[in-house]
Amino acid sequence: MKINFILALVMAVAASMHSEKVEAGAMECSSLKAGFIRCSLPHADKMNVRIIRQYSKAPCNRDYTWGADSDGIWVDKGCRASFAYVDNYSSNNYGGYHSARNGDGNPFKSGTNEFEYYQDGYHEGLGDGHNNQSMYCGRHEEMYDRRFESAFCQGYEAGWKKARL
Repeated sequence: MKINFILALVMAVAASMHSEKVEAGAMECSSLKAGFIRCSLPHADKMNVRIIRQYSKAPCNRDYTWGADSDGIWVDKGCRASFAYVDNYSSNNYGGYHSARNGDGNPFKSGTNEFEYYQDGYHEGLGDGHNNQSMYCGRHEEMYDRRFESAFCQGYEAGWKKARL
C-alpha cells in the first residue's frame, strides 16, 4: 500500500514538473548564412518577446526578419540577436509589458529598429517612473544597441513621464 502511494506521489510530482511552463528568460537566435532559423520556445506567440541586444549588422525588424510563433522565436535574412521573453499570463513577478501607444508619441515607423527600441525604452521608463527612480536611461544601456540609443532614450523619457503623472 505504501509503495503504491509513493509511486503515485512520484508520478504526480514528475507530471507537474513536466507541464510547468517557462515564465521568463532570455535566449540568442541567429540567422546563419542569412537563412531562416527557428529557436525552440513553445508558445512564444503567447509571450512578450523583445530584443535585448542585436549582434548582426543586418537589420532585425519584428515580423520581417524576426518574430515569435507557437514553436519559438524565428530569425531570417541575417538577423542575430538576444531576446527576452515573458509569459504575461503565468509570471508572478511581472507587471505586464505596456508598449507605447500612438498617443504616447512614438515618432518612428512601425517595424523599424527605432520603433522597437522606442517601445522597449518606453516600457523601462514606465517601470522606473513607477518605482520612483531617476529619469536616467543610461542605467539600461545593456538593453539597446548604441546605434539606437536615441530612440530607446526618447521612449524611456516618454514612459517615465507617463508614470509620474
